[in-house]
Amino acid sequence: MVSLAIPTMFGISITKDNEDALIEAATAAGWRQSATGTFSVVLVRGTQALKIFDDPAYLKFLTHIVSPENPTFPIVLEGPFVGAGLSVVILERLKALSVKDFPLSDDIMTVFEMADNRGRLEYHCMYVLALEEKIGSQGIDAIDLIIGLADAFDLSIDIRPPNLMIRPATEQLVFSDPLAIFH
Repeated sequence: MVSLAIPTMFGISITKDNEDALIEAATAAGWRQSATGTFSVVLVRGTQALKIFDDPAYLKFLTHIVSPENPTFPIVLEGPFVGAGLSVVILERLKALSVKDFPLSDDIMTVFEMADNRGRLEYHCMYVLALEEKIGSQGIDAIDLIIGLADAFDLSIDIRPPNLMIRPATEQLVFSDPLAIFH
């Protein structure tokens, strides 16, 4: 019988049962909780972000974007470390997208609201295409990859402001978490 070792972080096994203990250990190690989502907790320290998550869509995204060639994807510094029902990754620290970073017209906000309310691919893509001048050709290439991953793994597109971030040093728009399981 083959036994697979569960990875550890802060001396704690990365398992769903240990999620709270991992957050406490990270906090004791100087990480500060920054955000909480449906499937994740993000802690930050300096220029790094530690994301503890149980989102299979995000894990698929991470395993297919570990490439520095496209600046519209986050930079993975360590991991992802895949445990039992829980994963951990250390990423570059990004900042939240705000209206002052990318002022949105009423038309774009209407498209975003349709995307958010309906979870429909065409609305999410319309929203991003409305930002085309901000993301450039590499952003369009990124969208193609995201759509391909969604099709290949039966995932939903989730491109909207909470899942778009800004790289502070360059003000580059980054697709931080563009896939989800909505079905």
